[in-house]
Amino acid sequence: MDVPQDVIDTIIDIVGQTDDKKTLSVLSLVCRSFLPQSRKSLFATIHLTRTGHRNRWRPYYPIGRGVDILGRRLFNLLQSSPHLFQYIRTLKMYAWSTSEFIWMTQEDEAVSIIRACTRLQAFEFGSEVEIRWPMMNPSLQSSLEHLMYSPQLQSLTLLNVKSIPTLLLLAFGSRTTLRLEEISFVSHPPDSESTVTLKRDILKSLSVAVPNPVLQLMLDHETSQQMPSLDLSQLLVLDLAYGSDGKSALLMDNLLRRTTHLQELHVSLLQPVVSTLREIHVQNLMDLRRISLLTEPQFLRDAYSFIEGVIQTPSIEHAEVMCSLLNGPMQCLEAMQIWEQLQPRPPFQQLKLRFFLPQTGDPEDINYFSRTDDFFTKLHSAMNGNLLNLITQSQVQIMYDILSSDDEDAFRTEMLDIRRRAIARQRNWSHVWTPPGP
Repeated sequence: MDVPQDVIDTIIDIVGQTDDKKTLSVLSLVCRSFLPQSRKSLFATIHLTRTGHRNRWRPYYPIGRGVDILGRRLFNLLQSSPHLFQYIRTLKMYAWSTSEFIWMTQEDEAVSIIRACTRLQAFEFGSEVEIRWPMMNPSLQSSLEHLMYSPQLQSLTLLNVKSIPTLLLLAFGSRTTLRLEEISFVSHPPDSESTVTLKRDILKSLSVAVPNPVLQLMLDHETSQQMPSLDLSQLLVLDLAYGSDGKSALLMDNLLRRTTHLQELHVSLLQPVVSTLREIHVQNLMDLRRISLLTEPQFLRDAYSFIEGVIQTPSIEHAEVMCSLLNGPMQCLEAMQIWEQLQPRPPFQQLKLRFFLPQTGDPEDINYFSRTDDFFTKLHSAMNGNLLNLITQSQVQIMYDILSSDDEDAFRTEMLDIRRRAIARQRNWSHVWTPPGP
């Protein structure tokens, strides 16, 4: 009995969603009718970066083949089978080492790959080594500019790229998803004019983990009559780093006043929150359903003020507070007392308090979890009736992750990786803490 082609395509598409490259490769060899959809799924997303298990001695540094080796293999495939590049919809290029950085920013092979991907919908470009835009291969600069202005590109991620021409803010404004981390801009020449007609998509998701001057520049261009670029009015998801200087409050204030339809707000809280911000959340964010905070023990009281104001909005349903315990676990225990005052009301469903603890000692050691047990014993002692009742009613859930290193850089990298997965609603293998019985 012949199986309809649409059924075959649906099955292969389901396999493709699991990113199981090995199974897709096998399916492509079954018969001719399996080949087109298998190719489409097999080449839909290309990761040119290290994806192996984390190195034991450098936990935040994944092992495996880098972007240079993987990129050369892809370039060779381009030479022999250029027709396969029509299937690529997502391309991720990330350099972990100096040799990878040189290949990605200076070699013509990288340029050829980007130019061959004519139907890209999502592009990620970054490096552990700082990338300076003016120092890149001029052909690469031209190719990236052309790609960023492409009407097909829906999602753009730039990581650790410096001295980007401000004129490219025009291109940023035509995306639906934008993620910027550790980037900076330089002014373009006064006589520079863009002749590109942009497809004006509505920006739906914005992640800004960048220095305050960059965010200020983005807001300035958003209100500029001469160079409109970022329409923030229809943002649904905002991921924002609250900086460590006095400008952050004003910038966050200005940004939130332009995002009245926001449904999700994710903030890295690095300094105390001023009261005006809490008022803005209550007054303007009437569609907000989900909020998360990444913070440290000394700011847990400010995190409470932030959350306490937000959960009073008539639409908020879920909140999550993530706190690093690498330093200052005792400050965390002292600050938790204020959380006893929490009084959620419908339609609010659940608050998750997630703690990140460093790995100490050998996992095979019988006392390996003693530090974790000691912390939660003290946490339980610090709780009074209200918070315990909320845990019993499932309105509050306390979770924890034991990260693989107590090295500060490694700890932070792993913590941010867990946070990104949580924001994307990807499954995290976190432990759930249950209060001991009476």
